[in-house]
Amino acid sequence: MGLRLEYQHDLNDLERIFGRLSRLNFAKADDEIGGYMVSEIVGRFEEQKTWEGDDFVRSQTAIERKGQTLIEHGHLRDSYTWQVTTRGLAIGSDLDYAAIHHFGGQAGRGLKSTITSNPVLGVNEQDADEIGAILMAHVQEQLGAQQ
Repeated sequence: MGLRLEYQHDLNDLERIFGRLSRLNFAKADDEIGGYMVSEIVGRFEEQKTWEGDDFVRSQTAIERKGQTLIEHGHLRDSYTWQVTTRGLAIGSDLDYAAIHHFGGQAGRGLKSTITSNPVLGVNEQDADEIGAILMAHVQEQLGAQQ
């Protein structure tokens, strides 16, 4: 007959677990994550760091006025918000110039000005850890309430 190893599984437990997970509501977790991320974005402006932790490339305007890049009046920094949606979370700025400062590129009359990329919107390892902790806390809270 030879040698044989056989493994059988019972899907009833797995179906029960997935059934419980499918009933979870992540709106509160998404709202908490949105608040966390916007506070991180504001901190990045203050620290003059990109979401990856690199120093901002200083703008000529900031150098001339002996100030910080992208914070003369704080409009861009203060424009970042979040919105919980039916399928998750949206974070961003509605200012027209947010994208050019994030991605960099040509701007101005005749596209004669070069804007350097200083991206603040992104999820780094520290953010991912915090988002995971927020999600786990909400999952544990809800699964504990279901028992």
